[in-house]
Amino acid sequence: MSRPHVLLIEDYPDNRVLVAAVLGDAGWRVSVAEDAPGCDRHLAAGLEPDLFLIDLSLPGEDGWSLVRRLRQDPRWDGRPMVALTAHAMNGDEGRGRRAGFDGYLTKPIDLGTFPTTLARWLRAPVELGGA
Repeated sequence: MSRPHVLLIEDYPDNRVLVAAVLGDAGWRVSVAEDAPGCDRHLAAGLEPDLFLIDLSLPGEDGWSLVRRLRQDPRWDGRPMVALTAHAMNGDEGRGRRAGFDGYLTKPIDLGTFPTTLARWLRAPVELGGA
């Protein structure tokens, strides 16, 4: 088993801190980008996350566009991509799936179940429960 590595793309600083802390406490490795160019820099530097966690309302290139672009890159074929968003209107989750997301989670997150909920999209066994 290995510790999962997530790339969180989130523009709101408080959300970045909260998600990184919750996942870090559960034993995840977390890399953080505040926008699509930040995501691109991580990937260009060789980061290979086990899962992408993408906010939809990013400045500049939004999460809808980012997931479609990432899906066109063969390096990320089959890599889980999960939306983390405040968009909770009827039909938003279906739109997210059509855009290329494997999962769709709405804010606010459930602090107690968030790591386990995310782990269901991973394709390899993981070790959860602290570093």
